[in-house]
This record gives sequence, structure tokens and C-alpha cells, in this order.
Amino acid sequence: AETQALEEAECAQRELEDKVKFPAEEAECEHKEVEKKKPKMNNFNKATPIFNIIVPCPFQYALQKLSTFDYIDLWYFSPPGCLEASKFNRSNTDDAFYVFKIGNVLTLCSIASVKVSVMGLDMRVEGE
Repeated sequence: AETQALEEAECAQRELEDKVKFPAEEAECEHKEVEKKKPKMNNFNKATPIFNIIVPCPFQYALQKLSTFDYIDLWYFSPPGCLEASKFNRSNTDDAFYVFKIGNVLTLCSIASVKVSVMGLDMRVEGE
């Protein structure tokens, strides 16, 4: 009778340990899965030099035209065009929209794809 009671106590102890151990193991597995899904930062070389110049980018208008395969003057990609873009490209045009009407349909379009540089127009007039 004592051995049976002892075995039952050991069995109950094991079940209790399993109940406590299982959620802890499950939480640990979930934590490992979350860690696997997080983006990892690549190693970097501390000896890599940091450039002290900023390469000027063309107008957002020009980049938008390129992405839609529309015609765009080469002036927008020249050093003077990129310099002007760096001077005047201080607004956040991604959050501003232009409303235009085609037939009975109103359409929203990003200002970046609508606004033309005055210098680009001047170059076109001079070149024609």
C-alpha cells in the first residue's frame, strides 16, 4: 500500500512538473520563433570610410516620369538640374495630392508626378 501511494505521489509530481514545464517550454519556443522572424543586422566594417559629400538627386518629378516610362528632358539629370532639385526639393510631396478630372472621373495624383521645374521648361524652349 505504501509503495502504491509512493508511486501515485511520484506520478502526481511528474504530472505537476510537466504542467509547469510545458508552458515554459512553449513560451521559450515562441520566443525563439519571434527572434528568428526579426530582421538581422549585417556585420559592418568599422574601417569603412564615410563620405562627406551628398550626391544630388534629380527632381521627384523626373523620377516619377522614369517610373512610368514617360519622356523626360535630360536636363533633370544634369548637374545643374540635380543642384536645383536639391535647392527646391524640401517639401514632402509624397503626402500632397493633385486632383484632376478625366471625363466624369476625379483622380488623385501625387504632386511629385505633376510639378514641372521652370528651369526644365526654359531649357526646352531654348533647345527648340
